[in-house]
Amino acid sequence: MRKHLLAAITFFCGTLSLSAQIPTNGLVAKYSFNGDLTQDDQGNYPLSNNGAILASGYDGQPNSAALFSGNFVMSVNNAAFRPTSFSIATRFFITSSNPYHTLANVRINSASSPYNSYNLCTGTSVNSNLAFYYTTSSGNDFLLQGTNSLAGGWRHGVVTVDYNGTTTNVKLYIDGVFNSQANTLGNIIYPVSNPLTLGNIVGASNQSNALKGKLDEFLFYNRALTAAEVTAIYNGCTVAIPDVNFKNSLINSGAINTNGDSEIQCAEAAAYTGLINCEAQGISDITGIEAFINATQLNAASNSISTIDLSQNIALSYI
Repeated sequence: MRKHLLAAITFFCGTLSLSAQIPTNGLVAKYSFNGDLTQDDQGNYPLSNNGAILASGYDGQPNSAALFSGNFVMSVNNAAFRPTSFSIATRFFITSSNPYHTLANVRINSASSPYNSYNLCTGTSVNSNLAFYYTTSSGNDFLLQGTNSLAGGWRHGVVTVDYNGTTTNVKLYIDGVFNSQANTLGNIIYPVSNPLTLGNIVGASNQSNALKGKLDEFLFYNRALTAAEVTAIYNGCTVAIPDVNFKNSLINSGAINTNGDSEIQCAEAAAYTGLINCEAQGISDITGIEAFINATQLNAASNSISTIDLSQNIALSYI
């Protein structure tokens, strides 16, 4: 039962006030896995799925990530995934102690070098750092390896590949932050028609390279992303909160603003299940509250709020 402490509140239906910050320039494909393992949100390049199943995603929502248990693979075969400059961004969760897990791969040869046009993975046989193997016209199977361990929970990895006509610059980002880079003569070379695969390597001699874990929000761009764009993708969408006092109240709550930045991410809002206490904060507009779909209590007394939309806040039991 809801107990109403706010005066002069009008309830109405509305939509979530979110600010999407994922860049769309050069976005070839986006695989969100929201209830559908094969759909490209861009509508152009659906995946073929062999074995992966739906699982909870990085934001805790059910059926919003792809779960791989080894020996499984998803693929798409198109020249759009074989450019000389590109970026891959994805969230991943490793569920095995094996340090080597394939996230994304285009294979050249199965039995001899060069093996991979490119392979974004979680490391080598001896560590679990983010890694990127690639072959260019000047040499085979180069390795750029990150410097941070990937232990624990959901992580975010990005590789950007930028060919300027002479050299290829490769950068790795972990959880939105630049980590390492390398420059190599020549451009990445490709077989005529091998596919992009997620979670495994087609034609590998064994399955030690297979992903045991989950992928979520997989993005492929036909250009190198900037550092600012990588950070924006990592942060995801943010909740639009026009009232400065309300926003500050939320930001100053460590239980809500778990990453301690100056925005409330959509995932932070959706994950919060407790009391939102913004009593007597000089608030006149509480727009943004609708993103807190799992909050159970709201105290916004002693403010100057005339209208509030709680149509999305179905978990509230106390107001």
